[in-house]
Amino acid sequence: MNGDEDSTIEDCNIFAAPGATGVTAVDWEVPAGNLHIFGSTWFVPMTLQYQTADITGSTIGPITVGATAISLTLTAPYMYAGTVGSANGNFISSTTNGFGHIIIDGGYILGSTNAVSLTSSIAFQGAFHGLIEANGVGWDAGLSSSYALVSGATVPASGTFPALELRGFNFFGSVGIGTPASNFSVQYGSVPASTLMYASFPLATSAQTGPVVIHSFPIKLTGISAVSTQVATGCATAAVVSISGISGTSLTLANGAAQWGSFNLNVAIPQGAFPNINVTTGASGCSTAPANLQVTVELQPQ
Repeated sequence: MNGDEDSTIEDCNIFAAPGATGVTAVDWEVPAGNLHIFGSTWFVPMTLQYQTADITGSTIGPITVGATAISLTLTAPYMYAGTVGSANGNFISSTTNGFGHIIIDGGYILGSTNAVSLTSSIAFQGAFHGLIEANGVGWDAGLSSSYALVSGATVPASGTFPALELRGFNFFGSVGIGTPASNFSVQYGSVPASTLMYASFPLATSAQTGPVVIHSFPIKLTGISAVSTQVATGCATAAVVSISGISGTSLTLANGAAQWGSFNLNVAIPQGAFPNINVTTGASGCSTAPANLQVTVELQPQ
């Protein structure tokens, strides 16, 4: 699909039936022009060249680039990893110039293919010469046994000092950030003053695991509260909610109360720790058990 100075693909789906001979790669190289992809789906690797390229609301496989790749913007992508040459990842450069500026705004990016597990995967591999901005992206290892954003195979193009900047809250599922090659930096951009996370438990009579507290930079827990629409009465053992593995975050749900809170906390949650909001002790021996429990935690950057 080469040529065409300013080209658009919209609502294009490319699939190959299992066991069939089908499309194995997409090649779209317009080094003097711009590319636009909207609402399209293909899982195979694609090779691009562009002055600017934007991919919006699409499900795609890995991207590799030719000699010219100045500015790439992905908006809410659903992106799988894949294999280009001998490298497993999402953005894989096989040229010495590599990727320029990349903006990823939202979306969900996995470290495995849509159907096949990978023993290891690195999101960004090869040469880069611009800033990679990731804002509120969900990163997930998927079927990959090992997944990191960067590694020693993430290198600057000659004479450049590229960076990966994690802006806002990025979400990680069994994903490491990794350590890139020299002169490639990992930075943490503007972060919100505070954010709230929520967990719901229909009945607080047993220990339960809630959602994960997810963050891309060191944070602190400044408050935890709970509200129950069915007030506990006569409980021999009170229910307790807390952040798993983080001391100083427990909240005991006493008999006769509809809400509880612990504020002005300053409990550090280090980068790389992903605890859960849990019911750590279930209420027992109750005349009326606490039910419809809503737990809220407040988080701030350290």
